[in-house]
Amino acid sequence: MPAGAFLYQLIVFLAVAFFWLAISAAILRGACSIFNRMARGDSVDKAVGEPTFGWAIVVQLVAGLLSFAVYYGVMVGTRGMQRDLAIPDALMPFASAGLSLAISLVVFPLAYAFMLPTTLPRAVVVYLLGLVITVVLAVILGLVIALPWLVLSMR
Repeated sequence: MPAGAFLYQLIVFLAVAFFWLAISAAILRGACSIFNRMARGDSVDKAVGEPTFGWAIVVQLVAGLLSFAVYYGVMVGTRGMQRDLAIPDALMPFASAGLSLAISLVVFPLAYAFMLPTTLPRAVVVYLLGLVITVVLAVILGLVIALPWLVLSMR
């Protein structure tokens, strides 16, 4: 591979990674804001400290790196489990995804609890609110992308 192609791929990867970190940081800030509204209403006291945008990027980066390490460990562990338990290859993606999702429900809130001024139960709720926001945004984005294509394909 030429050196220019590698450099181009690296720049594109870093741009996409930073864009994803910026989106996830905005979702984290939104989840903290929604949780504070639900927990305290209009009072001045905050149930969860809302991070600045820069700190939210750092929190998401650390949590993402931790979850990557956990996902890699789960992947290696499920391959060993597949060999020991004779699980068919077709079921392995579902087993890995299920274990990874369950472990991410622990890893991200723990990172939030240590890096944001909050408790672990509140961090779990903030993480779940972030998941809800992500799903809603994905559905809206999917509709925005798919509806024009469906309308044009019906003609």
